[in-house]
Amino acid sequence: MAVISETKRLIIREITTEKSDLDSIFALYEDPRMTEFMEPLFPYEEEREYEKNYVERIYPYYGYGLWLLEEKETKEIIGRAGIEYREGCEKNEGELGFQVRFDRQRCGFALEALSEIVKLGFERFSFDSLRARISPENLPSIALAKKLGLKPTNTFEKDSKGNFDEIYRLRKEDYSNAGSVYKK
Repeated sequence: MAVISETKRLIIREITTEKSDLDSIFALYEDPRMTEFMEPLFPYEEEREYEKNYVERIYPYYGYGLWLLEEKETKEIIGRAGIEYREGCEKNEGELGFQVRFDRQRCGFALEALSEIVKLGFERFSFDSLRARISPENLPSIALAKKLGLKPTNTFEKDSKGNFDEIYRLRKEDYSNAGSVYKK
């Protein structure tokens, strides 16, 4: 297991092919509210193969991806977050993705994790910009994006369910001038 970074309360680490990680991912999706704004998982064996391919191909090729959020105090997986390259990204742009288990939402974990991940995106992975696709109905994620300094672009892209998500973006020069959310 490769640790990507640590924050005060979290270990941000790569997904492994161990059954415990896959079970933890499935546990995140048990609450149907978790897929309100995102795609569901594949059936268990299909998802296992997908995650195996992800670990073997995405991490080594890009050096980044979607990671697990492990709470230091409990050692539980409480979410996933990271950076991926997606269709629609500009040149040298990554797309932020995240989810935090419902019982751990509104505790500052997403802000803590994404503050670190944005910092990594610009400082370790040298992106020129980072973006997030957010449903206009997903008010908590919009508030989080704004806290992180991402700005709405008034550009919309269709999601897999046929709904339109707005693109929020943070450019490297704006990150460099950002406030205390990125200072340790």
